[in-house]
Amino acid sequence: MPKKSLPLRLHHCGLAIIVSAALANVAHAADTQPSVPFAVDRPIDPIAQLPPAPAPYQPAPSLTKDFIIAQLQNGASDSSASTNVVVMGTTTSSTAFQPATGQPVGTPLLDIAHRLKLPLPLPSARIVVTKSQRRLDLFSGQILVKSFPVALGSQPVGPKQSQGDSRTPEGQYYICTRNANNSAFHTFLGLSYPALPDATKAVNNKTISWREYMVIRQRLASRGAPPWGTRLGGWVGIHGGTDGAFAQKKIKERGSKDWTAGCIALTNAEIDEIYKATQLGTPVLVQP
Repeated sequence: MPKKSLPLRLHHCGLAIIVSAALANVAHAADTQPSVPFAVDRPIDPIAQLPPAPAPYQPAPSLTKDFIIAQLQNGASDSSASTNVVVMGTTTSSTAFQPATGQPVGTPLLDIAHRLKLPLPLPSARIVVTKSQRRLDLFSGQILVKSFPVALGSQPVGPKQSQGDSRTPEGQYYICTRNANNSAFHTFLGLSYPALPDATKAVNNKTISWREYMVIRQRLASRGAPPWGTRLGGWVGIHGGTDGAFAQKKIKERGSKDWTAGCIALTNAEIDEIYKATQLGTPVLVQP
């Protein structure tokens, strides 16, 4: 009996080996095959392959002077309005912006920062430029540290759209270059114009090419300086020179304080204060 059962046992072992090998192959194939078939002819969106563009800064309405004025006009008390923002060294004469800790207009930024116990550069620094009021507000978080009068491009109404239109951009930008005491206008803080909305509008109306749009998008995604040589223009920033001979000549010729080709201009002393208070990446909101 043992001799007759040996071939049967070998036969069973062979089947077991074959079945085991087949199951192993099936399992391997299941591991290596994608669960969802890949469409090789599916177009790839090049924009989707890029890192997302940085989210621009959105200022809270409660931090603006206009909001506080509106609250006061609607019957809110000074104490309730002043809880939203601490204002120092502003250029307005409104009593809403003269709290007990306020400083006279023209107080040096260093003195204000010392009184507020703030270091320079300011923590969480940000800039808000209001074109219609020719004003630059310098914030540290929720604290409005100081306001400055500014000059704009010689065509101040409307956003910049092309090279040579002498308009000041409108939108959300950041400081992408810093050039101290080595500029035609003393000190220059370059802005990240064109921003993504500027470039998107331009590529849609064929002002710039698709390739130029992609380069702008990539530079902005890395928080760098976008190319300034397209038909959108560039080299827009915040600089000094308003108290210089060149600016005074332009102001006299034009009969307007808006003397730049699109930049935001202050005096040399004022731009030096802003330079010390900010750094690369500081958000800059330019609004109408």
